Amino acid sequence: MILNDLSRGDAVVHQLHLGGDRNFSYLFGDRVSGEAAVVDPGFEPDALAEAAKTAGLTVHHVLITHGHADHVGGLDRLLELTGANVAAGAIRLGERSLTPLPTPGHAPDHTCWLFEGFLATGDLLFCGKVGGTGPFFPGSSAEKEWASLHKVLEQPAKTIVLPGPDYDRRIRASTQSLPALHRFRRLCPSQGELGGLQGKAWYSLRIPAGSWP
Repeated sequence: MILNDLSRGDAVVHQLHLGGDRNFSYLFGDRVSGEAAVVDPGFEPDALAEAAKTAGLTVHHVLITHGHADHVGGLDRLLELTGANVAAGAIRLGERSLTPLPTPGHAPDHTCWLFEGFLATGDLLFCGKVGGTGPFFPGSSAEKEWASLHKVLEQPAKTIVLPGPDYDRRIRASTQSLPALHRFRRLCPSQGELGGLQGKAWYSLRIPAGSWP
């Protein structure tokens, strides 16, 4: 189902929850060209293809934030349904750019995706906390994740974060403007503090966009 329609004019941004443990997929598109891309087809690929069709879009590309099963479980089926390709670098949807932002840490191959002022963060940023590192996540690195989080904070202040999952069922909002994330700078001034934050809600998605000084 479409959880949030965040579209702006002819730029389509749909946030979808189609299964799993509160995992989000995203549909990015351009209404003028009819071209679309899906981010993280973890579950229900048939429903993802139908969502694009309902929006009047054709899926040309699939974007993966990282290779964990809850983000790629529906990949093969979605490629079969749509004939799309898996994007490995920057692409265009009509005249609109969709750009990768390498963000290793939770996984060595982790990548965020920028589209029209929106940033799909996969498991780098959840609703309410950051992605985990350690033995449970082979190849992960707290040091690299810390650097990646600061890379995200270098994006323009109006950037809207589109998190990978929402594991805190008390949190109802599912996006946030980047200024709210700057609390991270105060709570985690160095990589040594990161471990204490990975299991905690350190920013509130209830805060309206623009309310941070």
